[in-house]
Amino acid sequence: MTAEPLGENTYKLTLDTTEASAMPDENDRAEMHRFICSMIDSLGDEQDIHIPDGRLLAEVFLRSDGSCVIFVTALEQDTAEYEPQYYSCDITGVTQLFDLCRSLARLNVCCAVYCGTEPCGFRLIFTDPSPETEQICSEYGEYGEITQLFASRTAEYLTEIFPYGNIRSFSELIE
Repeated sequence: MTAEPLGENTYKLTLDTTEASAMPDENDRAEMHRFICSMIDSLGDEQDIHIPDGRLLAEVFLRSDGSCVIFVTALEQDTAEYEPQYYSCDITGVTQLFDLCRSLARLNVCCAVYCGTEPCGFRLIFTDPSPETEQICSEYGEYGEITQLFASRTAEYLTEIFPYGNIRSFSELIE
């Protein structure tokens, strides 16, 4: 493999026919991603070329002679600090809590479960849940986005009965 810079953030990688024959099928995106990442990693080891970490754009062109050209461009990084979004689901009743936890366990969802002084009200706190999680939680109780302050106050004033982690462990306790 040879590499040549085309600009500050773009490199042209040329693979000979033997190297190109090791490429996975173009329809297998995961394998293609791993292959391109291994090519980029080998640049640092073999040719002391270091492409910045982060988002990359890779364009692959197969040549008629069986060789391949890959253009790799490091895209601009988002310098804004990531702010997680917090969501809560408030439910009443232990039966609802058990049913909700079983449903979330099937999706392998992580959350924290809090209980007030009375064992009839529960609050689940999520960080950036999936659309499936939102749909399931909406069916069981009041569900919506909350502020980080509200999540912190929940942690401060309510008793945590299950910490962040794989909720499947909690559902195994209740089965």
